[in-house]
Amino acid sequence: MSFWQQIRSFLTIFKNWLIAYHTELVILLLGVFIPLWIFGELAEEVWENDGGFAWDVPILLSIHSIASPQLDTFAKILTKLGVFWGVFPIAVIILSILLHQRRWHQITYLLVTLLGSIIINRTAKLLLHRVRPHLWESPARSKELMIIKKI
Repeated sequence: MSFWQQIRSFLTIFKNWLIAYHTELVILLLGVFIPLWIFGELAEEVWENDGGFAWDVPILLSIHSIASPQLDTFAKILTKLGVFWGVFPIAVIILSILLHQRRWHQITYLLVTLLGSIIINRTAKLLLHRVRPHLWESPARSKELMIIKKI
């Protein structure tokens, strides 16, 4: 088989593969590549603008203008739901179900996804050093200071 016949054969196989998996490839594009590209663009902006955007302060001030103790409590609950009360228990439940069903590929995918998100999150925080604008005293921090003063 000549070089050009091998290339033609490869292209035929590749074309058939694209036809067979076009839906999955579109989902991959929409669900992984585009969000990753957007994240990269935002990370580049943070890097170039010394850790912030021009629109950070106006958005934060408008949100703070409607602040209340009830909304602070709600925000704290949502934050805890995000990882400790939300993602972690759900991941453990899904992992338990997958282990019971002996679905090793899905278990591998779940573990790689969870570890990958942790690594990406920690790495981005270390590399970008994005400091939150200090426009007012945080309710979370003031509660921590009250606890420390009592000790």
